[in-house]
Parts: sequence; structure tokens; C-alpha cells
Amino acid sequence: MKRHLGYILSMALLLSACGDDEEISPEIPEIPDVPDTGIYLQGNGTGASPFLVTSLEELVAMRDAVNAPGRCIRPADGGDSVLASKANYLLTADINLASHYTGGVTGWVPIGYNEADALQSFSGVFDGGGHVVSHLLISNDADCQGFFGRVTGGAIVSLNLTDASVKARSGAGIVAGQVENASIDSCTVEGRVEALADCAGMIAGRTGAAGKETSIMNCTAQEGSEVLADGSYVGGIVGLLAPVDAEAVGRVYNCLNAGKVSGGTYAGGIAGSVGEYASVTNCCNTGDVTAAKTSQAE
Repeated sequence: MKRHLGYILSMALLLSACGDDEEISPEIPEIPDVPDTGIYLQGNGTGASPFLVTSLEELVAMRDAVNAPGRCIRPADGGDSVLASKANYLLTADINLASHYTGGVTGWVPIGYNEADALQSFSGVFDGGGHVVSHLLISNDADCQGFFGRVTGGAIVSLNLTDASVKARSGAGIVAGQVENASIDSCTVEGRVEALADCAGMIAGRTGAAGKETSIMNCTAQEGSEVLADGSYVGGIVGLLAPVDAEAVGRVYNCLNAGKVSGGTYAGGIAGSVGEYASVTNCCNTGDVTAAKTSQAE
């Protein structure tokens, strides 16, 4: 009897504490909008404090995070995670990619490229800090191939790439395959680029988007480099410079090409083809150009 009375008193207390109109709900933990990659980098990913990329391992981890839609990187010393594809990065050391091609890895997968998602791109800022990335190797039949795949609304600055070899179907470049509403500034390249179809350049394969300016400036393709394509639009700096409207001006300026250029049609020492809303200014070509039809940008 005492046991039953104790049970009744306990239930009465519970009901009085809860009230007649209140419902008891378990606490639901907050789920972040952006999944974490599980990688940590020094810095916080902002312009004032970019994420520091100090090694090949960190470069690969950063690349993998950028290429996975919605992934983010967490600051090593705490703080909020940042969407990897839109963060700011600073390279703090020279990187030799040669040791990356082991264990079944046959070539570099570009930063800002996802085979299953054609719209995946890099939209942040990557500052090479004047450092050298060597032995870039890409050989496939995909589009938008380079150290970066698609750069949309971002910037690549002060990066040097040497001993590079890029072979792709269309949109092949050493720095980037395709650049849209973005800029490449103060980059130097040395190596070989080949497009199986069209749009090949030693800095970038092609540009073109609506709405904002795309610029390639203060860049150099060094002597001994070579770019070629079986089809059209081959340039020492960019293959196809083609913004799609007057508000999306495409510009190449203060650039030098000292490499060899050869293509089927539309080849130029600086750009293979220059669109209506594009311009090439204060540039110099000292390399040989061979093509059936050359552009006004030669």
C-alpha cells in the first residue's frame, strides 16, 4: 500500500511541475549548415588572417574540401568553420607534387573541380606568396583542367608553377582551366599544355561569364613552355578570352609569353581569340606561333 501511495504522489508532483498545457520535448542539438571536413588549418580563412597552407598534405586536404560541395575548414585555434570553396588561403612553402602521384594517384585533381558536379568551383582567394608548385601533372579527357579547375568570383595571386604538364579535352591551362568573374595576378608558369579539342592557354584555358570583369594581369609564360591544341583557340596566356556581355569585360594586360603556341585555328601569342567585350593591352609575345588562322591578339 505504501509503495502504491508513493507512486501516486510522485506522478502528482510530476504533473503539477509540468502544467496542464506544456509538452515535454527532448533537446535537439543544432546541426551545422555546412559539414566539417575534419581538417584544421592555422588562420581563420579571412582576408586579414587567411588559412595557411604549409605542406603538400595540407594542400591536398584543402583541395579535397573545396571540391566537396558545402564542405568547410575549421581554424586550428578555434573559431567558426569557413566554407572551403570561399575561404582565403596563403601558401607558405614551395610544394613538389611529384610525391603525390603514388598509391594509384596518377595525376593532380584540380582545385575547384568535381566530376559529378560541373558547377563546382573555387570562389575564394589563393595567394601563392611567391612560392613554387612544381611537377603539376594532369592527363585526361575532361574539361576545365589545371592546378585550379574552375575559378568563379575568386582570385589567384603570386603563384609560380614549374615543370607542369596539363593535357585535357577542353579548357586546359597551368594555373586554371576556366576563369569567370575572377582574376589571376602575378603568376608565372613553365611547362606544357595540350587540349585534345580546344581552348588551351599557358595561364588559363578560357574565360567568360556574365556580370563582372575577368582579368589576367602581370603574368608570364616562360621560355621553353609550349601550348597546343588540335582544334581552335590556343594562346600563350589564355586560349579564349570571351566575356558574354558588356558588363563582363575580359582583360589581359601586362603579360608576357615566351613559349611556343600551335593550334588548328585561332592561335595567338597572348590570346587565341578575343571577344567583342575583351581587350589585350601592354602585353608582349616573343614565342613562335603556328596556326591556320591567327587572332587579332597575336
